Amino acid sequence: MYVLKYKAQHEMNGRNLILFSLFIVSISTVSRTIVALLRPEDISRIFQNSSVQAATYVTALATIILISNGFIMMAKERSDEQFRTVAMKDKLTGCWNRIKIEETSAQEIERLRRYGNQVSLIMIDLDHFKSINDRHGHAMGDLILKGFADIAGSCIRSTDTLGRWGGEEFVLLLSSSGFPEAIAIAERIRTTFANHEFPGGCRATASFGVALCLSTDSWEDWLARADSALYRAKEHGRNRIEVEGVELSEASSDRVSLQVLQLIWRKKFEIGNPVIDEQHKAIFEHANRIINALSDETSPINIEEIFIDFIRQMESHFSDEEEIMKNRGYHYVDKHAEIHRTLINRSYNILNLFKDKKIGVTDILHFAVYEFVSQHIITYDRDLAGLF
Repeated sequence: MYVLKYKAQHEMNGRNLILFSLFIVSISTVSRTIVALLRPEDISRIFQNSSVQAATYVTALATIILISNGFIMMAKERSDEQFRTVAMKDKLTGCWNRIKIEETSAQEIERLRRYGNQVSLIMIDLDHFKSINDRHGHAMGDLILKGFADIAGSCIRSTDTLGRWGGEEFVLLLSSSGFPEAIAIAERIRTTFANHEFPGGCRATASFGVALCLSTDSWEDWLARADSALYRAKEHGRNRIEVEGVELSEASSDRVSLQVLQLIWRKKFEIGNPVIDEQHKAIFEHANRIINALSDETSPINIEEIFIDFIRQMESHFSDEEEIMKNRGYHYVDKHAEIHRTLINRSYNILNLFKDKKIGVTDILHFAVYEFVSQHIITYDRDLAGLF
């Protein structure tokens, strides 16, 4: 049973060798049993000197040797696995280190590209950590680092990966999570950590930067966006959460949750064409309707209607935008139009999956707020500013 239950994350050659050997023994035993049942008069021949008997003994000896080697290989593989796990753990906090984080991120990116599973990244920085060390000593600093790791670990799921990136920085990979789940988990960690009192009455806070992975992302690109969001969180006062490319309403400056999350249209998002800018602004407002529908627990039928209106608004905007680009002689209008078609096809696919109850409202929210508003309007459409 131990052999059947044995699992190693990487190598399982020892177990496979043992199972192969046992399979050979089983075949030999079954064959001899069948012969004994069907032709009992030949049983005595089994014990006579013959080439069959010699082959049987050689097979038995070879099997014993293979099984012995298999157990030795299993012991070595288990030892190697333990050493590998220790090598990927941060000694102070018990979190994973960079090696494990980068390995897991590669797997998550591949899963996103192959199956479309959302995955979020949160970069975390403990606020004013140097001053904590200077004021309370490095022993207290180490205690706070370990305390944060314990608190964060208690707030995440078993499928999530928490790692110490270096110093007072941590990284959190959230499998199968869009930004609503990422914000909720980040907020849970933030408030729990901020309310925790360490020995001597010492308290600490942390800042969070959230980024969602794109199918075109490399690990470096994805990490850079999370780091940029973290920088914005620190720049705006610390002890807060920022989402890449998405500015949150002032009501959420102290606390980020779905009930207060709203997109804000800024003048810096304008590209200089009144038609496109007004349509972009209207899309922002419609995305906020989707956010409100989620936070108010609107019925699926009403959410479906809101999303259909959002898709129609997208289609109308794309049609007008492409016409304006053609009239302005934009060189990349065909490429832009192709991206538009991809987004429209994806929106209808999401709508159909939602109707069939194969996905939830958070997937609609992820598409509307992140893929369309944040990545397309705020980021990609910025290239059109040079036309006007």
